Amino acid sequence: MVVPSSAEEILDVTKEMYARVFVGGHEYQDEDKNIREQFRSLYPSTHICYNNDVPISEMIGIDFLKKNKELIY
Repeated sequence: MVVPSSAEEILDVTKEMYARVFVGGHEYQDEDKNIREQFRSLYPSTHICYNNDVPISEMIGIDFLKKNKELIY
């Protein structure tokens, strides 16, 4: 089932992407890196996300991953 993103989710990811592109980077904590790696591990090592310039785990906003850990763990 596809669930549309909420206004809050869109704002969160927009702020993160803005910081990454225009402010010189978004400051990620160790927990953020662990969550991203856990998300990425859901895909087999042969998946294109491992051979892409931008890993799939970096295409998903960190706030979304933090608020939806049950989708990962």
